[in-house]
Amino acid sequence: ILHIYRDKAGFDHAQRVSVLLAAGGLARRAVTPEEIRTIAPTLAGRYFGGWYTESDTTGDIHKFTNGLAEAAQRRGVRCLYGQDVRRLQARDDGVRVTLDDGGVEHELHFDGVVVCAGVASRAFAAQLGDRVNVYPVKGYSITVNLADEMS
Repeated sequence: ILHIYRDKAGFDHAQRVSVLLAAGGLARRAVTPEEIRTIAPTLAGRYFGGWYTESDTTGDIHKFTNGLAEAAQRRGVRCLYGQDVRRLQARDDGVRVTLDDGGVEHELHFDGVVVCAGVASRAFAAQLGDRVNVYPVKGYSITVNLADEMS
């Protein structure tokens, strides 16, 4: 990730943030306007400087999640799509999941569950008596409609 700043005040503020990030284990380095143009040659404009996190990358979430589902299915997992999870309930014999499938609610029972629902994970985990630190953050993303066999 490359953060760019047009003035010294913004750059200096980012330097203070970088100290906090480094304390949490995220290293990033200051870059000059010349380095900014090398890292992102299509950027136009004048910049005071920037902060660059080399360890942060992007990926193809569509490819990743489809591959993950396929790998799980090869190991015996049954994936259910097009259903909304309404409630989770931890019980002595496992977890009850209440689903809405097109307006009809039904319950399924599992020995255990993995909660991976983005920012909704906090609410789902709380229903199970757990607390997870997942919060929405400001960021940028792109969605591309790919006309391939996986779409």
